[in-house]
Amino acid sequence: MAHRLGLKHIALGVLFLLGIFSLFSVHPGKEDKIKEKLRKEKFRILGNYSFDPKSPVIRRVTLPPDFVLRYLKELDGKEDYIPYRPQPTELEAIDREISRLPGLHREILKKRAVGVYFVKNFTGNGFTEWVLDKDDNIYFFMVFNYSVLVQNMNQAVSERIASVFKKDSAWQVEVDISRKESALFYLLLHEGTHGVDYVLRLQEYVDPQSFFFQKKMPMVLDYQKGIWKSYAHPQKDYDFALRDKITFYGLSKGPLLEYKETGRLYSGLEKSVFPTLYASLSWAEDLAESLALYHITQKLNLPYNVTIRKNQKIIHHYSLEKHASSMARIRQMEFFYSAEKYSNFLPKE
Repeated sequence: MAHRLGLKHIALGVLFLLGIFSLFSVHPGKEDKIKEKLRKEKFRILGNYSFDPKSPVIRRVTLPPDFVLRYLKELDGKEDYIPYRPQPTELEAIDREISRLPGLHREILKKRAVGVYFVKNFTGNGFTEWVLDKDDNIYFFMVFNYSVLVQNMNQAVSERIASVFKKDSAWQVEVDISRKESALFYLLLHEGTHGVDYVLRLQEYVDPQSFFFQKKMPMVLDYQKGIWKSYAHPQKDYDFALRDKITFYGLSKGPLLEYKETGRLYSGLEKSVFPTLYASLSWAEDLAESLALYHITQKLNLPYNVTIRKNQKIIHHYSLEKHASSMARIRQMEFFYSAEKYSNFLPKE
């Protein structure tokens, strides 16, 4: 997840997301004040981290600094977040999964990931936040729910989808991706893509606040062109019924949907160009989900199927493989695997 409207940022975030003022027409004086305020946030300051760009990424898997944990608690209004230090066997597994990421992800993590943290009771599965050096270059840290160390992909994605709906014991969400592949690898693909996007600016911006510091002109990958009207609003032709009521993990005052609306919701998704419900949240999540699903379906040759049942009776079945318009889009993610295509965009350290 690249952006969540927490308690500290809700006023600024709502202004941006609702378009009350344009990111591209902010008065220079007001922009300077916003930038200065953001620079002063302790978790944004690279010098506050023990960051060595020459160290292996696995050595940056540590307990989150106190100021990061405090920020996360304030952001989500939670006090039960508990930092977790992975055990040696878990560190081996984390290192192995990092080594399996696309080449571009590994390069960006090596150059710009200041920390990888695990937190018990964390809201959601993952979160990526940006950090600045003294020259306003963007770095980032990633936070993962402890649960992704012990869950497989099926379990983690089932819980994510179930969080869209109000609890009802008569209904079940069943996801078929893999019982063997770890939830962590799915989340590294997804959150790692946010990190790449923050650093390389593959889109206009990754979240409304990072816009002020993403200096270079955006690439705006072809697969995104014409799809999004604004950060969280698709063009009319690509929107679908109930999309504006999709929430996850109880964020944004959710869940707002009843399971009985499953058929209408997924029928809308199947007529859209988005691979998952989560991808339809914003252009940032669209990119992160598209890369994750591309790798899972095209590189690992795994399925992505969702079955929703009521009292064991199938109410709706969704298969990404049969979603032609979405599959055509996510196949454009090959950019992330071609060194000759992305090498010219890597930051020069």
